[in-house]
Amino acid sequence: MRAWVSAAVVVIVLAGAATASGRVIRAESVLPPGRSGHVPQAGANPHLEDQLALFEAFTLKPAGFRLPGTSESPARGITIVRDAYGVPSVRAASDEQLWTGVGYALAQDGWYSSSCSGARPGTLAAVLGAGSLQSDVVARRDFYTRGELHRMLRRLPAELPARFDAYAAGINLWLARLRSDPSLRPLELVALGLDPASSGRT
Repeated sequence: MRAWVSAAVVVIVLAGAATASGRVIRAESVLPPGRSGHVPQAGANPHLEDQLALFEAFTLKPAGFRLPGTSESPARGITIVRDAYGVPSVRAASDEQLWTGVGYALAQDGWYSSSCSGARPGTLAAVLGAGSLQSDVVARRDFYTRGELHRMLRRLPAELPARFDAYAAGINLWLARLRSDPSLRPLELVALGLDPASSGRT
């Protein structure tokens, strides 16, 4: 499972007495097994199934934004803190930096691995083989064209495309790390002979 699954929290419980203003006192969550899609070249990802026991016990874990954990600052004004389960929370000084941090964290978790081959919609079979031809047919037939997407983007409030750009910038930050340290490249890309870092920016 890819890390885009990590964005979907299966259960969120807001516990405690809520005031009239709706103040959240505590948040808890549990995420599905395979939440982190990153498969390292050596060793194992400890967070692929580490929340499975929570599912089995009908238990939740803390899901606040100020939890202790390992901290990383991929760019000025951005801090990513991962809790004991490897779940990231992004702290930033601005909206742009926030979305850059989100893009970086999800790319780091492996979400980008499913599309980092450089293949555009309708060309997946070039990477995965003839078994993906039908999905390419569906993509070319049913998905928006590039022109349609650009027309929709032009209709959006200016701040939304800016967030998309910041999100892509975060992915590019992670690609820059891959260029400097190829050992970070996910195992599935090594097996397929793909190098997202050499394909340029998103």
